[in-house]
Amino acid sequence: MGYGECCPRMYVTGENLASVSVQVEKLVEKVTLEHFDSVESLISWLDNISQDEMGLASRCALETALLDAWGKTNGKNMDKVLGMIGKLGFGELKMKVGRNLQETLDTVATVRSLLPRMTLRMDVNEAWDLHTAREHLPALIEAGVQVFEQPFPKGQESQMEPLMKEFGGQTCFMADESATS
Repeated sequence: MGYGECCPRMYVTGENLASVSVQVEKLVEKVTLEHFDSVESLISWLDNISQDEMGLASRCALETALLDAWGKTNGKNMDKVLGMIGKLGFGELKMKVGRNLQETLDTVATVRSLLPRMTLRMDVNEAWDLHTAREHLPALIEAGVQVFEQPFPKGQESQMEPLMKEFGGQTCFMADESATS
């Protein structure tokens, strides 16, 4: 068994928790008949499922669960699975930020050691205030994170201006929740 996760948002993917649950349950029936020799075969199987059968949030849930299960079945820790994913030609990896800076830096260091040329994006998920951003950004930029997504809660976009002045030449910022209406 593998563990997966997703964050269905109707305004982003048109999915909600109920629709994702239905899609994943249907796909679990199909996937139990499959045998994956490699991460590549797992990704290929997912790629061949139509978007009518599996939305983006559903794919995220199923893909992370299958990668976790594949790693457990084949005696590979997620760091080995990540290394295999890096060989598939992906150019960017989006990570979620933790609340503890040192834990986040440790995670970035592990990922960077496995995927040294991968562009790293950090989804902050509205978790920072301006003080926290100023405290965390220098170390995360130095660790190789190139893009920061949605550092502040929606409605606090004015806090981006000082960050852009201080760090705009060193990194990129992007909106997520703030870009919806």
